[in-house]
Amino acid sequence: MKTKQILLTAAIILVISVAGFLGASHKSNAESLPMLKKHDLVIKKIDGEWKVVHAQDHAKKTVKAKKRDKITWKAEGTDVYFQFMDEQLFGRSKDHGKNLTLTVTDNARRGSHFYAVFCLADCTFATGNSPPEIIIE
Repeated sequence: MKTKQILLTAAIILVISVAGFLGASHKSNAESLPMLKKHDLVIKKIDGEWKVVHAQDHAKKTVKAKKRDKITWKAEGTDVYFQFMDEQLFGRSKDHGKNLTLTVTDNARRGSHFYAVFCLADCTFATGNSPPEIIIE
């Protein structure tokens, strides 16, 4: 009987130790993940044409992002519909409205990803880099 109690106690200690190790290991992995970068884009009419541009620099039209970065679009003067050609970029997304924030998934492939933004105000597509583009580095 004493042997069973000793074995049971040893097994419980082993389970607690492994659980603690795994928890600490998980925590250190989470802490080592790179910080997210946020990319702010605006959809607005410039020179009579709807454009997708960086909020701070309207000359910049292409986004260069990494996995886990957040990308935010804000539409000025129109509701918009988004269409992303590659579901792995953000996951399944059928979004519309004036504002949208999505996070680049861990499954996003590196390289160029084109997408479309339809502007309801004029029933036309916005241009960015014609079509708008996100480059995953």
